[in-house]
Amino acid sequence: LLALDKYMSVNMQCAIAAPFMCDKQGNKQPHSAFKLPTLSQYVMSLDILTSKFHTPMRYKNLVNTSDEAIKVGAVSGSCFMLDVDKFIEVGGFDERIFLYCEEVVLGKKMQSHHYDITLCPQLCFIHNHSVTISKNYRSKVSRQALLYKSKLFVIEHYFNASVMVMLMAKGLSKISLLMMSCR
Repeated sequence: LLALDKYMSVNMQCAIAAPFMCDKQGNKQPHSAFKLPTLSQYVMSLDILTSKFHTPMRYKNLVNTSDEAIKVGAVSGSCFMLDVDKFIEVGGFDERIFLYCEEVVLGKKMQSHHYDITLCPQLCFIHNHSVTISKNYRSKVSRQALLYKSKLFVIEHYFNASVMVMLMAKGLSKISLLMMSCR
């Protein structure tokens, strides 16, 4: 964490800095950082079929980068350092969101204030995915429903989606959850 603090103290526009997320074997994970989605990309991410093959929010070859720091749209919420003053200035976390999608909201808030979010690929941490949440939400469908609920909230409140777009987003999420539960 000292390296993140040092990076942020030198790069004054940086509001958030994060190390690369790795799995138990130490392999870098491509979802350590991502581009901020457009409204249509975020709506389509609710479609279980499309989201498996079409990943426009991912950075290509992120795990192979040799850069010391990369400006990104958002970083995984599992480990990052933030500038508290900038965090407060943008309004902090939205307390109406539970568990999922807060990274997108924080990325949009920082972007609107012209602050940088940076991934530091030379730094890594091991992350055991879904260990804690799986204890409280045992079913994959219930975890996905919670994710979709957060995405729908973000689409409505941070993308200011029209009624028509919201109806489409809600429909996609219900169909995707139905498909998951039928497996």
